[in-house]
Amino acid sequence: MSLRARSNGGGTVRNGGGRGGGNGSPGGRGNNGNSDSYTVALLHLDGTNGANGPYTDSSSFARTFTNNAGGSISLSSLQKVFGTTSVQIVSSGASGNISSPSTADLQFGAGDFTVEWRYFQNGAYGGGNAGMVAKTGASGNFEWYFSFNSSSGINQWEWSYSTNGTSWITQQTSGSWTTSTWHAFALVRFGTSMYFYQDGTRIWTPTVSGTIRAGTGNVMIGDPLAGFSGSNRYIDEVRFSKGIARYTGATYTVATSAFTS
Repeated sequence: MSLRARSNGGGTVRNGGGRGGGNGSPGGRGNNGNSDSYTVALLHLDGTNGANGPYTDSSSFARTFTNNAGGSISLSSLQKVFGTTSVQIVSSGASGNISSPSTADLQFGAGDFTVEWRYFQNGAYGGGNAGMVAKTGASGNFEWYFSFNSSSGINQWEWSYSTNGTSWITQQTSGSWTTSTWHAFALVRFGTSMYFYQDGTRIWTPTVSGTIRAGTGNVMIGDPLAGFSGSNRYIDEVRFSKGIARYTGATYTVATSAFTS
């Protein structure tokens, strides 16, 4: 059974091969709004204000996400998109994230994938490299990450992946967004194309060639490695999907309710 997604030409994607039973309906919803058989992790990040978890995975995998090394991390009701809380990451100048151990289901390889998340930057960018989503380990176990790098006053989106585990293939492009408000981001691989969406509009098309290394690094939300140091921010409603490019058009309609568990 093929996992390759097919575009319906309207900015959303059919679930090709029938795995999700979806309809790829216009507006970016249909199974694009559900936890279907392509969803390998889904975090609503709801819980008790101020608590260090639990960070519940509502996908069928029910993964355990925990506070990784570094950073001041907790659930917060100060800012949220849906539900009761989001995860607040206050940088301590080290790697601060919530993460879950690697499994084969999280290794994207050469296939299509989609990662979606909501993001709120509290105040100025902060002058560091703010990790957002990733699956990687340290040198020798590199895989991929996506971040916003505002070091030295140069504001850039940064997509990095590795095919050998020891070196990065990094692409960057200038970027910005309004701080102190929520934004919807989506990172999509469709064949050899990469699409990055900000608030439903495709703003960048980096490339990817070959197979992303299938390492044993954790899947992460937040800063992936030591040296990353994003400032005070909130992340909510995160979904990792394998085997499907959920969005391929120039735009899609951002969901107005939480993904269905």
